[in-house]
Amino acid sequence: ADKYKSVVDIIASGDPNFEMVDKLIQAGYDFNISLLLIRDYKKWFNRFEVKGEEGISKAASENNVDVKYGVYGNAAAWNVGGVNMVGGAGQMNTVFSWGTCKMAGLISDLGKATIN
Repeated sequence: ADKYKSVVDIIASGDPNFEMVDKLIQAGYDFNISLLLIRDYKKWFNRFEVKGEEGISKAASENNVDVKYGVYGNAAAWNVGGVNMVGGAGQMNTVFSWGTCKMAGLISDLGKATIN
C-alpha cells in the first residue's frame, strides 16, 4: 500500500510529465512503466463513471471523500436478469489498471479463486 500511495503522490503532484518520470525512475520504476503509471492515472480521472455527471468524483466532492488513490466500497443491492443481488461484496477501483500494477510490482500473489 505504501508503494502504491507513493507512486500516486508523485503523479498527483501536478509536476510536468518529465519530472514525474524522473521521480518514478528514482523510485525504482523503469521508463516504460513510469509512462504506463502516468497514463493510467490520467485515464482514471477521465473515465465516465469517475468524471461523468453522476460520477464518482461528483459524489466524492459532495461528501468530502478523496478519490486520489481510487475508491473502495461494498456493492449495493441490485437486480439483474431477475436475480436479486443482495450486495456486500467488496470492490476496489485503483487509479492504475491491474496489469500496470502487476508490471510495476505494486501487486503480487495473483492467485486464482474458484467460485462454485
